[in-house]
Amino acid sequence: MADDFAATMARADPDLDRALAFPISRHIRRGTAADTDCHRQLRKLRKRVIVLATSRSGSEYLSGLLRGLGIDAHEYLNRESSVSRGHNIGEGQDPAVFMAALCRRLPNGILCTKAHMQALMLLFEIGEFPAHIHEWNFIHLSRRNVIRQAISLLLAEMTGAYRADLQPTRSLEYSDLTFAAVSTRIDRVFVAREWLDRFVALFGITPLRITFEDLRGAPEEELGRIAGFLGLPDTPRASIDPDRVPREQGTDLNRRLEAAFREEMQFRLREGRASRELLLAAPAPAGTSPPPRSAAGAGQSEVALRVPIDGFENEQGFCWLYRLRHTAQGELFARLADGDQAKERSTLLLYENDRPLGPAHAGHAIIRSRGTGAYSHWKDDLYFSTSDNSDPNRNGRRYDIVLLQPKDPPADRPG
Repeated sequence: MADDFAATMARADPDLDRALAFPISRHIRRGTAADTDCHRQLRKLRKRVIVLATSRSGSEYLSGLLRGLGIDAHEYLNRESSVSRGHNIGEGQDPAVFMAALCRRLPNGILCTKAHMQALMLLFEIGEFPAHIHEWNFIHLSRRNVIRQAISLLLAEMTGAYRADLQPTRSLEYSDLTFAAVSTRIDRVFVAREWLDRFVALFGITPLRITFEDLRGAPEEELGRIAGFLGLPDTPRASIDPDRVPREQGTDLNRRLEAAFREEMQFRLREGRASRELLLAAPAPAGTSPPPRSAAGAGQSEVALRVPIDGFENEQGFCWLYRLRHTAQGELFARLADGDQAKERSTLLLYENDRPLGPAHAGHAIIRSRGTGAYSHWKDDLYFSTSDNSDPNRNGRRYDIVLLQPKDPPADRPG
């Protein structure tokens, strides 16, 4: 394993990474016997299709439509997927072994995987890309309404309900529905879209471009375009089964948040200042907590503590480490940190050039593989990623942490 890592680093090409704005070189590895078997199985398939999509761009709705063409699409290459759980590669699984087994069990010889930029790296790891990249068909799915996409992402991350048929795993906190929270998600959507645009441009790929809005407005017509692009008969599209198409997750709350965000945006552009922090005025939507007038109103008071931080260690992947234990307030940070017995205790806020990052309390595997601002205040340390997954030691941005201290802070350190 150490030899493989050393060989990978020796081949790393910083110029390629800069061209893609993504650390692609660290994912390239030497061929193995498993890779060879995987390539053999991939060549036997009738069609190899990738849906390039960012989070909350409507890929689940597209998957439902694709069933009308006999295509079963899942996030096969996304280790973190909760939507395609049971179909996607597991943590620690060898991608070549997984892909070879997947190819053998596909009933109609069509592989269709939905993938963001990080998931595509598995195909570079097994040597499928760039050698056979032009044998694949690429569908590029996006949303024109990026604000609505960002709001959908915010609500999904807050509740854990990434699909309409999934039950929320945590309650919706009304106080998290802020202009800054939506703005952060908009940044993340645009960064992820830029990676995909650079990928198709640099490798000379001509994808079929479709939007979620067009899929919703004319599903049969768009499905016909997809069938033509893939060279498949499109006769089944006339009988799209509505029961097999995921229902729309957008609710009145999504619409109200979008309207409030656009109104606040116009105010800030006109007045040059913020008029409010929370996007919605009372009464709160059903199932949410009433908005506190301030942090103190929610049982917290902001510590007169804003600590600039620098000197970060690369922990793994996109994850960077800051040793809170070495600060003058190390004991306070430790007392208020997340831990094994209290995984969402921390009230630490992380800012990049005065813009809040998030989500907080993120799993460390997600920070390492996905990044885009996710962070975790865990025990004695801060695990975090930058908004665009750049090196915080070199990107010229300032990072600050602010701590909201509970009125009755826990007496014991987290486990």
